Amino acid sequence: MKEEDFSAFLQLQEQEEEVFKRERYLERLKKRIKELDQSINEILEEQTILIAELNQIIEAIREEDQKVRRCKENLKRCQEKAKFVKKVEEYKALLRERAKNEDCIIKGEQTLKELRKKRKAIEDRLQDKDKKKKLKRMEEEKEELIKEREEVERELKQQMEKLELL
Repeated sequence: MKEEDFSAFLQLQEQEEEVFKRERYLERLKKRIKELDQSINEILEEQTILIAELNQIIEAIREEDQKVRRCKENLKRCQEKAKFVKKVEEYKALLRERAKNEDCIIKGEQTLKELRKKRKAIEDRLQDKDKKKKLKRMEEEKEELIKEREEVERELKQQMEKLELL
């Protein structure tokens, strides 16, 4: 084998090795980008679920608050009616209605307290600074890897063209 042929053969072999290395590296980059995508999507999905839960709780708070207001209005009316009641049966009925409304108010306010506590917990989870930092870091890493992948793909294309010329 001539020295020129041997040199060309070595050069060809080096180019093939370089192409192989770049292809493997490209596969690792793609795999890591896919993993980051998955992690980012999981965090975003969790946030979407939390926002949906938060909206449900806000709606429940609004409804419970209206219910408590109605009970308070009914209690006020019962107290006004009690001033003009003359029969014992009517008075007993008003007392039952009053007790029912007072119970409604107590239970409603307790429910509101629990709902507000849940809302606060969800809002805190949505404002989790560590999770926000992690998400931002993963998005930045993904952007860097995408740029690097594009660079490696461009280099790989150049290597393939060189290889074809040999």
